[in-house]
Amino acid sequence: MRQPDNDPRSWWRAALAGEKPAIDMNSPQVGFYRRRLVRLGPWVGCCIYLHQEVDAETGELTDDAVLCCDVNGKPADPEDQWTYLASQPITEKEFQFLTKLSRYAKKKKDPAEPLANPRKPIDPLQFRLPTFNKPKGKTKP
Repeated sequence: MRQPDNDPRSWWRAALAGEKPAIDMNSPQVGFYRRRLVRLGPWVGCCIYLHQEVDAETGELTDDAVLCCDVNGKPADPEDQWTYLASQPITEKEFQFLTKLSRYAKKKKDPAEPLANPRKPIDPLQFRLPTFNKPKGKTKP
């Protein structure tokens, strides 16, 4: 009788809590992470998850559990990514924020926006300075 893993995120939760669980570089752990795709690039959201097909009647696994990974919304090999992700656990809320921010940047199609092309290093000289509207009314000298 093969039972599904009921708590695959235990390592990730311990890492978020600051417990510093041992990192086995040959054993990726389920959870939410961040990484840079290039040196000096922007952070992107990543997740490792366990795909388990469970029989609704018996509660047993119908097939082997498969470890999967998404990096910036694209499938990746969890074992290849684990060395980049192991030391960068983040909350699920931060993962969702990074994912939505990345989608927004790609929709905006601004070539100067770092998240529009996360494989390109950030060049601080390319950032436009913010502009502010003058306050209405009298200002003190």
